[in-house]
Amino acid sequence: MTITTDKPEAEPTTAGDYLAALRDFAMAKGINAQTLLHDSHIPMQQLLSPPARINAIYMNRVASNFYKELQNPIATAVEFGLSISVSHHGLLAIAAQSAENVRGICNIVAQYFCTRTSTQEVSLTDGADYVHARLISKKLPGFDTQARYFFDLSTLVTIINCGNQIFDKFEAETDTEEMPIIRVDHSEPENFPHHLLQDLAIVEFDAEQMELCIPNSWMDFPLPTANSELTSAAIDQCESELRQLKPLDLIDQIRNRLRNITGNTPTLEQLASQLFMSPSTLKRRLKEQNTTYQEIKTEERFLKAQEMLQQGFQSESIAEQLGFSDASNFTKAFKKWSGMTPKAFRQSMSD
Repeated sequence: MTITTDKPEAEPTTAGDYLAALRDFAMAKGINAQTLLHDSHIPMQQLLSPPARINAIYMNRVASNFYKELQNPIATAVEFGLSISVSHHGLLAIAAQSAENVRGICNIVAQYFCTRTSTQEVSLTDGADYVHARLISKKLPGFDTQARYFFDLSTLVTIINCGNQIFDKFEAETDTEEMPIIRVDHSEPENFPHHLLQDLAIVEFDAEQMELCIPNSWMDFPLPTANSELTSAAIDQCESELRQLKPLDLIDQIRNRLRNITGNTPTLEQLASQLFMSPSTLKRRLKEQNTTYQEIKTEERFLKAQEMLQQGFQSESIAEQLGFSDASNFTKAFKKWSGMTPKAFRQSMSD
């Protein structure tokens, strides 16, 4: 079988609005400009007047410098998320707040989030009681993962906070006491500022992964700011930005989602829903690229198996994590993929 490699992509970028937001917040915390810009390749002039787009790797270095100055990063992430206003999110915010209902906001944010930073996507999954929103990050060389973790939490906080700014009488209007839940895959730090979020969301720690859970009962609630004409115009502009940013093609989007999935692999129908298209459209678009969802899943399974073998995992453990009934079936599949057994493959790596 053939394993495709990622194609060269455009330079990863982030909206300059977020550099301005970080600058102002850092100054309020007593962190000076020289500390923020250290080894970032961002000139002082750009910090003072950020351009529309900033190199995402440079921006991550600024974020890393900021993160290293913090005494309580997780608590500060909440403060930073609350400091970001709707206007910081540009066209995406205009499109979202003009949507017909809360589900419309969720879909617009998920579809066009990468116009704000091309290093991430938002994945939506419908659950029994909640819609689960998760950030999917691209792996980029030199990225400070701790700083990214800080900003992932800030992003979930700001999504909820900006939603609250759009309709400030939400709870009274909907006649529900349900609240969003922010789940954090980290132990709770001392003095976490729950009081800052008491009217916005519940925060749960020690979760399997970081995510924002929005009650299903909210989804069809109409927005007071709904404006179909404005939404259409803003989405047209977001589509234009997407084309300029050269986002990942369909196959790369699917691969990224499969690589970041935990638990059961989504069915074709579930994946199509996450990508805002019908199953038949997804099948047709993949056929146009001479592949199928099953082939992509198989290739990703093979790549994951190779990675785990190189890391020293035993066949029994790999079989369980990849969904095989037992190690024997995994061995047969791996030999079919590579022409050698897992043991022979591991030995070839050693040699």
